[in-house]
Amino acid sequence: MKPEVRRIRADEGPQLRALRLRALAGAPLAFGSTLAREEALPEHIWHDRAAAGASSSDRVTFVAEREGHWLGLVTGLAADPDQPGKSEPMLVGMFVESSERGHGVGFQVLEILVHHPATAHFIAAKLVRRFVADDPPPVLVERAAATFRRTDGNIRAVLQTIFTAPEFWSVEAYRAKIKTPLEVVASAARALDGHLTPPGVGVQRLQGGGFALARQVATLGEPLYEAQPPTGYPDRAEVWVNARALLARMNFALGLAHNRWPGTRVDLASFLHGTDPSQPDQVLDRLLAAVLHGQVSLETRAVLLAQLRNPEITRTTADDRVATDTDAEKLAALVLGSPEFQRR
Repeated sequence: MKPEVRRIRADEGPQLRALRLRALAGAPLAFGSTLAREEALPEHIWHDRAAAGASSSDRVTFVAEREGHWLGLVTGLAADPDQPGKSEPMLVGMFVESSERGHGVGFQVLEILVHHPATAHFIAAKLVRRFVADDPPPVLVERAAATFRRTDGNIRAVLQTIFTAPEFWSVEAYRAKIKTPLEVVASAARALDGHLTPPGVGVQRLQGGGFALARQVATLGEPLYEAQPPTGYPDRAEVWVNARALLARMNFALGLAHNRWPGTRVDLASFLHGTDPSQPDQVLDRLLAAVLHGQVSLETRAVLLAQLRNPEITRTTADDRVATDTDAEKLAALVLGSPEFQRR
């Protein structure tokens, strides 16, 4: 018998509590809480949750039941109550009884939620934030949401709406997004044409260059596949930009340029072939062309040019009259640490 999927009713607090406790007993991460915490909640909390899921405009809960027995549920919020002013719909919990998994119950409840009006806005806002700006232009979000609804959730069509929008191509959107640690590490290795040793076998399997770079990603604050919330790591600059994080990124760049990371090698000599190492400005120009394709602001160029008078860059002492051997590794790290490279 096919289960019925419907919106929860306001008087179903006890049933909601029973299913939530069963879910947390078998799947502790199902609702981002703990069994002990939920068991201690007073009765009126469950009544309020059921009532909100039944009739609230910013919260919706759907249940799947067969002959009065609840098999699963899914809850979505139109906005995060802990972040007022940052209205972003989100899925906050889903559970299906283990005996019903593989029979389409989860698909049924998600199908209902997908067609809820808030879902189109949620997905559109996520995609616009990912590809355009941390604060998604509301007009573009609405256009993308309209495409989602019109095409019955065709993500390709939604992305086409975003990528052809004037907001996507605007000056304000150019390099508006800060790279995550994973993006920094991957793009830096690519920019310097890094070559990675493949992983070995047996006890040597963790000694490849990829594993060394993955450890650097973790050091920068984004250990792979270890995000605690089910929504994954944040996609906002405020999470990744602070003095400590920027220092860590610079230290990574220095290590990469100096070939300090096991299994990973870069060859700056290939970039600098034909330049005079006694001419720091030549070395800088070549690195800017190779790493940033010459797309550098006047402010960043001025800061980098000022570093060419630094004895640590020119490798000069008080007795030297001119530079003889520019420290290309440190200069490359400074370029990798520039605002232009740290942004997508």
